[in-house]
Amino acid sequence: MNLEDFISKKLLKEGTTAKCFLLQNGNVFKQFNNPLSISDVERFKYFLNFENESILFPFDFIYDNKKFYGYVTKRAFGQTLRESFSSNNLERLSTHSIKTEKNIDFVSQGKILMHDLHSDNVIYDGNLVQIIDPDEYGIRDIYAVDEIKDINFKYYRTLISNLFITNIGINKNTQYIIDKINFHKYTGYRASEVIINIKEEMEKYAKETINTVDDFNRIIRK
Repeated sequence: MNLEDFISKKLLKEGTTAKCFLLQNGNVFKQFNNPLSISDVERFKYFLNFENESILFPFDFIYDNKKFYGYVTKRAFGQTLRESFSSNNLERLSTHSIKTEKNIDFVSQGKILMHDLHSDNVIYDGNLVQIIDPDEYGIRDIYAVDEIKDINFKYYRTLISNLFITNIGINKNTQYIIDKINFHKYTGYRASEVIINIKEEMEKYAKETINTVDDFNRIIRK
C-alpha cells in the first residue's frame, strides 16, 4: 500500500513521533513523522509471524516513494486500563487476562521482548484485553525463551499491580492491602492470578464481597 491510498482518514491520536488514523475499513493506520530505518521495518515484518487477537501487531505496511512511513493494525475497542481499572469487574478481568497471557506466551516463543507495556497501551472492553503499540518491542535471540517469557509476564503483572496501588491509594486504612499487592508484584504469579488473589485479600479485609476496586474504596470510606 502507498501513503496516497489513505487520503480519507480520521485522526484518532497524535503523539511526538507519529499520528494514528482511523481508516474507512475500520483499521488503524499509524503514520510516523519521519521515515523509519530498515532494521525497524524488518522488525515489524518479523512481528507478522505472531499476529493474534490480544497483541495487535502490524499486518500491512505503508510506503511513500519507497520510504516506510507507517503500518496498519486492527482497531482495539474499549477504554485503556488506566481509565477503566477501578470500575472493572475483577473476576472478569482475570478471566480475560488468561487469554492475553496465552498470547504473551506465544509471542515469547518468538523471543519478542514486550518493552513499553504500560496501562495506556492496554485496551479493555469488558470482554477482551488487547495490547497496542508494539513499536518498542525487541527481538532478543540471545535470551532463552523461558527468560523472555518471565520478563514479559513480569511486565504485565507489574502493570496490574501498579493499577491496584494507584486506584486504591496508600493511607492508614489501605496499607495492609498495599503490602499484599507489593508482595504479589514481586512473585512469580501471573497477572490473572494476582487479580484474584488481591480480590480475595480485599474481601477478607472488608468482610464483604468485592467485585471492583470502586467497591473496596466505597466500603473502607464508610
